[in-house]
Amino acid sequence: MMQPVVKPVLILVAGAIVLASGCGKPQPAPTPVAAAPPFNTDLPINEVMDHVMNPAGYQFWSGWGGIDDKDGYHNLTPKTDADWDRVENGATTIMVATNAIMVPGYARFPESDWYAAADKVAKIAAEGRAAAERRDAHALGDIGERLDAACDVCHAKFAIPKTDTAKGKPGPAPVKAP
Repeated sequence: MMQPVVKPVLILVAGAIVLASGCGKPQPAPTPVAAAPPFNTDLPINEVMDHVMNPAGYQFWSGWGGIDDKDGYHNLTPKTDADWDRVENGATTIMVATNAIMVPGYARFPESDWYAAADKVAKIAAEGRAAAERRDAHALGDIGERLDAACDVCHAKFAIPKTDTAKGKPGPAPVKAP
């Protein structure tokens, strides 16, 4: 029979051996944190708008409404698969461009308003893309008007002056908080 003191000592020794055996195991390496992506915002935001966003908007808007000229009224409703693809491509480019203008270096102050405005434009463009995919000419009119209004609100709040890039003058810097 064991002495009453020996039994607790044996339990403590066994526990220490179990704990010590776990200490010798190599710990897994911490998961590395990914570096921030190397966003390039060297192109001024007004040029992003001029060369990406605006042409995409005009491409989308080319599929609704009509034009009156010397030859009469011309309905712009897409008629061929190529016409519908042009409208869909414009809406898709707007969706992608809104992501581009939200990268660090392009956002304007207050950033939350800038992001909300870009997100609204992206969501309306997604509706336009879906309408073009299902060949819904009627929906394009309403969506086109809402997209135009969303763009106008953003331009009014975040007006960015044109720059003379032909003379090498840099584009405007992002507006900073006061």
